[in-house]
Amino acid sequence: MIALPRALAPWSAALALFPREIALSLGGVVEKLSLLVGPRPHAAPEGGADDPDGLGGIGRRGAYERLLATDWALAEEAPDEFLRRAAAAELLFVERAHRSPAAARRCVALFDAGCDQLGAPRVVHLAALVLLAQRARDAGASFAWGVLQDEACALVEEVTAASVLALLGRRSARRPGEGDARRWRSALDAAGSAGAARRAGGAGGVATAETWLIGAPAAARAFAELASRRIEVEDGLDPLAPASVAVRVAGPFVAPREVHLVLPPTAVAVRLLRDPFQVAAAVPTRAAGAAMAPASNIVFGQDGKRLFLYGEHGALVTFPFPQSPRVVTPPKPRLFCPPGDQRLAGVGQAQGHRKTLVLTQGGGALFVHELSKRGGASVRSAAFVAPSGEPPPFSDLDTKLALLCPLADRLLLCCDPRGRLLCLAGSQVSALQERVLAIAQRAGEVVAITADDPPRRLTFVASRDGAALKTKEAPGPPGPRRGGCEGAVLGLAGLAALQTSPLEWAVTRFEDGADRRFSVREGDEVIGVDDLGGAAGPGLIVVDRTRTRIERVGAAGAETWVSADAPIAHASASGAGPQVAFTTTAGTLSVYSIAARALVLRAALEAR
Repeated sequence: MIALPRALAPWSAALALFPREIALSLGGVVEKLSLLVGPRPHAAPEGGADDPDGLGGIGRRGAYERLLATDWALAEEAPDEFLRRAAAAELLFVERAHRSPAAARRCVALFDAGCDQLGAPRVVHLAALVLLAQRARDAGASFAWGVLQDEACALVEEVTAASVLALLGRRSARRPGEGDARRWRSALDAAGSAGAARRAGGAGGVATAETWLIGAPAAARAFAELASRRIEVEDGLDPLAPASVAVRVAGPFVAPREVHLVLPPTAVAVRLLRDPFQVAAAVPTRAAGAAMAPASNIVFGQDGKRLFLYGEHGALVTFPFPQSPRVVTPPKPRLFCPPGDQRLAGVGQAQGHRKTLVLTQGGGALFVHELSKRGGASVRSAAFVAPSGEPPPFSDLDTKLALLCPLADRLLLCCDPRGRLLCLAGSQVSALQERVLAIAQRAGEVVAITADDPPRRLTFVASRDGAALKTKEAPGPPGPRRGGCEGAVLGLAGLAALQTSPLEWAVTRFEDGADRRFSVREGDEVIGVDDLGGAAGPGLIVVDRTRTRIERVGAAGAETWVSADAPIAHASASGAGPQVAFTTTAGTLSVYSIAARALVLRAALEAR
């Protein structure tokens, strides 16, 4: 059994199913939920209204008509000693046994798996499963659970890793209704009758069920007659506390109690719902016709659901990838071949409609193509001409994709291989900045890190009419940097990692200017930066010097996230979501989800 804090000891047996980090986070929700639910009712104490059932033993308390005969003899022979024992509560009495009350010797939990309970409320479902199972076990009662939308009305009699995964997998697009209530009422009545027949004539009497409903308020109303005890769960919808849910507990003998529960951190909550036991694994697949150029990099889409590669013969390979390792058949890759004599240069996604835009070069001009929904054809295009006399921005030999960042219909930014920040506006191409180390796109803005001394962060936004750029500038964090910044990567939530020396990086937020320094080993390649929050804090995402592992370098040192079965050719961290993708020299492509702590895609790229 895993070691848990003393506060979680009452539920340690049920939480022992989960890995320790999951048990700690889920246990916090269980502890808060238990304060609303309260203890389970036990048998009435001696002196209650239930019937006596013989002798129960000998104790030191009771009425004197049940005093042992030996103590009465002591009163006759040694009255002083009798009085002393009476004062010290040392006299012995016969105890009476009572029939245990038959009610609530079985606990049944019914879960609403409808559309109102997807996402955050499911964390409360798991906490309720752990709490009610342990609560029934402590009272010596049996426990079973079911799903309201289950037409078979099947009850699961155990809480195991397999049954927890079964509960997580039972999702439905419909809300429970009166038909479900009728089916469950008949099923529970039949189960109660069968149990009564087995126990008829026993000392415990006939047992009935304590039925709980865990779900949306609408489901609670539909099942009001069947389940008098309810745990109503609603998404908090609080912009100031996005990771919270509103929980209301009501029962037949207590006033309703309501509270907003704060859920575990997003990464833990996602893992808890997708793969709490780390048993899921992406199924290796083969992507026919999706061969990549050997030197291709990886560009993530802004939707966090697809990535782009430079394919063989100059084609763009769009690779949709799943968000969970449980997806057995991932979507197929899509190919786009530039028209005529144009060659592929960059790719990006427009905000809002998530249109894929492809940048090509040919005949001394740059072209931007908007791809069809399937990504295989250009539905419209626009040409942009560079100033006369200047060389083409992109080399014919380069097979790395530039990140194309649309700000408006007439404003696009990208970096060429020489580190120049290019602006495509109207029908012209112009250079905005000569020395740019990193560029990233966020909601409605483009952020660039310069190689100046000290480095600067430039933020570009479009004017209201979308025809002009506005630039905001933020200086780098304080501290000497001789020779300027040697490298940079951008991450989520305004994070940036700046290389201050060959083996030292500073993770900073430009808003407050504070930074944290990290050292990497010689040969390590920094590909991203993140902040896991809490004690973990910010850290660097690196490819280790052997090029066989993706690691995170943080305050506690290096932690291996994923190992490759062949040397890593190229790796990239997403700027839109917690994912890392890498290709290997063996021609495989993998995507690792930081939230799920698992590979969600493993594909072997092959030619037609």
